[in-house]
Amino acid sequence: MLRLVLVYTMTALIAIVLVRILGLLVKYTIKVGPIIVGTIIGVLTIFLILSTVSAIFDVIGDYAMGPIETSILVLVGALLGMFAGYKLSRIVGILALSIVSGYTITRGLTIFVGHYPHESRLVLDLFNDEIKLDYYFLTYMFLMFVFTLISLRYQLSKAVKKSSHMP
Repeated sequence: MLRLVLVYTMTALIAIVLVRILGLLVKYTIKVGPIIVGTIIGVLTIFLILSTVSAIFDVIGDYAMGPIETSILVLVGALLGMFAGYKLSRIVGILALSIVSGYTITRGLTIFVGHYPHESRLVLDLFNDEIKLDYYFLTYMFLMFVFTLISLRYQLSKAVKKSSHMP
């Protein structure tokens, strides 16, 4: 009998520790996720700016940035994105959820309506250089954009209402 009580007690203690570890993991993942997304967006934005500036200067003259200047600018972009992701973590989460919502609604509609290929078919067509931007694809992208905006507006209105009730 005492052995059974010890087993249950040890199991309960292990469960409490595991739940606490899982809770901390979720807590830090929620904090770290927007920072990672912000960092990636910052780096991609700097690459976009660098490629645009490079294209402009290649047309104008023979100016090229060295690897040190490029690395410094990419690091600055990553740090700015990291800071923005940290400060705007709630907005980053709402925006990510809105994009996922817009995609799932649009994808669900295209399954019922038809005329839109599966994602694996699109990837194969992309690798074979057979991708076509036809009417259905453009309609799909437009619907996804519209549903993303609707979801974003709804979530932001809920967030504003929720924050206005807080003391």
